[in-house]
Amino acid sequence: MLEKLILHNFKSHKSTELNFDNSRLHGIVGKNSAGKTTVLQALYSLSMLTYSSSTQIFKHENLHQFITTMGEKRMSITASGYWQDNIKRKWKFFYSIEEEKIYNHNSIIILSIDGHQYDWDQDPRFRDISKIPQSLKNTIYLKLIASNLAKPAYSEEITPRVEFDGSGLAPTLDSLRDEAPDKFQFIEEKLSRCKKTTKI
Repeated sequence: MLEKLILHNFKSHKSTELNFDNSRLHGIVGKNSAGKTTVLQALYSLSMLTYSSSTQIFKHENLHQFITTMGEKRMSITASGYWQDNIKRKWKFFYSIEEEKIYNHNSIIILSIDGHQYDWDQDPRFRDISKIPQSLKNTIYLKLIASNLAKPAYSEEITPRVEFDGSGLAPTLDSLRDEAPDKFQFIEEKLSRCKKTTKI
């Protein structure tokens, strides 16, 4: 379960801390250009680090000089929470990069479990996907495009799914309304807390 996300000098977020309760669904609400998508991008990037190298993730428009707050040299993303098999275990996943010279950066990735820290790049044990907190495995970065949200796109032979650009959202909700009305109602209630006039 993800409990906290901390952004330090990540794009427009000089110092942002988000705390989550144990709900299964959370929404980020704010004005345009408030940094909502940036929060999702940070969490998505952190989850990608569990199976890809930082050089594969932070490239092109996501190079460090483009995602670090202007005028700053050090950027970090920290996610923390817990997971429970037989016993409850606290975890923290931390990524930091600092500019040493122009085009020369020093990065570090740390996984902390119950207070014990491990260097992600140096300790191969944690490349085993089973040892990665479940909360970090399933992060999906949705960049919703309004024109795609209502596209019909499924038949009874194909189970609908939501794509990163929002395609498939309408048929997925429609399918959920029929197959799992309790889950559909739960989503509708959560969304109505964000916007009172929400009606799916």
